[in-house]
Amino acid sequence: MGQERKINILGIDFSDVSSKDLEKILEETINLNKKIKVCDVNTQILYLYHTDPNYKNYIKTCDYILPDGMSIIVSSKIFRKPLKERLAGIDVMEKIVEISCRKDYKIYLLGAKEEVVKKAAEILNKKFEKNVVVGYRDGYFEKADYDLVIDDINQKKSNILFVGISYPKREDFISYAFDKLNVNFIMGVGGSFEVLAGVKKRAPKWVQKIGMEWFYRMIQDPKDKFKRYLISHSYYVYLNLKYLFKKD
Repeated sequence: MGQERKINILGIDFSDVSSKDLEKILEETINLNKKIKVCDVNTQILYLYHTDPNYKNYIKTCDYILPDGMSIIVSSKIFRKPLKERLAGIDVMEKIVEISCRKDYKIYLLGAKEEVVKKAAEILNKKFEKNVVVGYRDGYFEKADYDLVIDDINQKKSNILFVGISYPKREDFISYAFDKLNVNFIMGVGGSFEVLAGVKKRAPKWVQKIGMEWFYRMIQDPKDKFKRYLISHSYYVYLNLKYLFKKD
């Protein structure tokens, strides 16, 4: 564990792992009672990494940085350092849940609205016909409540924590809680709970494969996402040009 190759794409050291590698990573982490922090990077997070020092510092503390977004995979090919595959947050989450059912690992879900995270937990347990999700809590709590949230997660004796809270609260909580949590695997998963609960729809597979899932999300929520995507995607193009013509 920890020997996976790192590939620098657009200034970020990505972990060159595949979905098949996740089982080995998870198994070794839990068997050795280690604790790891995992994050995924798409164009929006890429933009934050290069423009927000606090976010950059957080990303650098993660044990595994996964490429979430076909744009990152395309860039890895442009610079002739191809990553194994795209690992979207929700896909990683579902893979980890599937592994956990076979290995009898326990999961805690933190984030979203109460009714959403509750439904996501129920759907996962029903889908796998096993009580794999042993605890959950909504993401509407203040910093003063951090220790209470940590205590609940630890009391549930969970191995894995998925945090479905938006930036920057997600990173602030994980950074504060990391040393206090007894879990082994911690990962932020954005809006995955809403997708699992059926509140939001994910793009069809063919849309995902051509790298246009971001456009599908924007159509569903143009008011919130249009400006954000315009800025992050423009910056993504700029970064590619910058690194393409960068002199060694």
